Amino acid sequence: MSTHPDQHGLALTCQRATTARLFNNTVTAYLGFKQDTGQKLKTPIKEAPNMPMAVSLRGYLTSLVGNQIAHWVGGLDEARHHWETILT
Repeated sequence: MSTHPDQHGLALTCQRATTARLFNNTVTAYLGFKQDTGQKLKTPIKEAPNMPMAVSLRGYLTSLVGNQIAHWVGGLDEARHHWETILT
C-alpha cells in the first residue's frame, strides 16, 4: 500500500489520494460533532477495507457509540444491532 498525506501532512496508508480525502472528511465530521460521521466513514471503509486508520476509527467509534447506545437502549446486543445498522 502507498501513503497519502492527511489534512495535516501526516502520511495515511491507503492506495488512493481520494480515500485519504474521504477519511479526512470523516475525521473533520467527528471533530465537528456531526451526526453523519458514521455515514461518512462508510465510504473510505468500502473503498479501502484494510486502511489501518479507517479500521481503527471504526473500532473507536463502535466502542464509543456502542457504549452510549447500550446505556440508552439498555443492552449491548441491541446496541450492536443499532450501530451495525448505521455502519452497513
